[in-house]
Amino acid sequence: MGTRHLITAFDEQGELKVAQYGQWDGYPEGQGITMLNILRYTTRTDYNGKLVSEVANGLGRTRWATEDELNEIYAKFPEMNYVGTDDSKKFDTLYPNLTRDTGADILNVVAFSVGEVLLVDSSDFAEDELFCEGIYSVNYQSQMFTSKFGNLVVSFPLDDLPTNQEYLDAFEKAKEDWVRAREYDAESNGEQVGFQWADK
Repeated sequence: MGTRHLITAFDEQGELKVAQYGQWDGYPEGQGITMLNILRYTTRTDYNGKLVSEVANGLGRTRWATEDELNEIYAKFPEMNYVGTDDSKKFDTLYPNLTRDTGADILNVVAFSVGEVLLVDSSDFAEDELFCEGIYSVNYQSQMFTSKFGNLVVSFPLDDLPTNQEYLDAFEKAKEDWVRAREYDAESNGEQVGFQWADK
């Protein structure tokens, strides 16, 4: 389903290293769960109690692509934005680091690629209140995984990640809390309110 979203990752110094625009399944049950599963199997604590992660290590190999570099690549696939075309399939296969279809799997690309990983900085998309429906972020400085979908935000420490069900339950609780808060405000103002994912 076309639910546009943003996947971000910050390194241990707090520098933004990944800001990947995604086109599909941007709800918690989709990209949220995908990112949670990736973080779960790439994150662990060593014998000294230090958090280690293949994703965190891979962030040192990322670089923002220049406009000239992107234009040169895109020129080879003129129909790459048309789903099902040969150009689209080839582009997705050859450049998973650049396609809108990769979603949270960009963390796997970062973690397990050999050599430099070129990326597009789509961080400005986070400010698009109309079209950016979800933001899923890992921060290796604060060691937190944060998910935002519409009005709802849930966060978990990387050394104590939830199960998939616990993650979805956290969103349900956040939804209930949001509704109660809005109902209280509405009652105070003599209004009625129903839940919505985002104010638009």
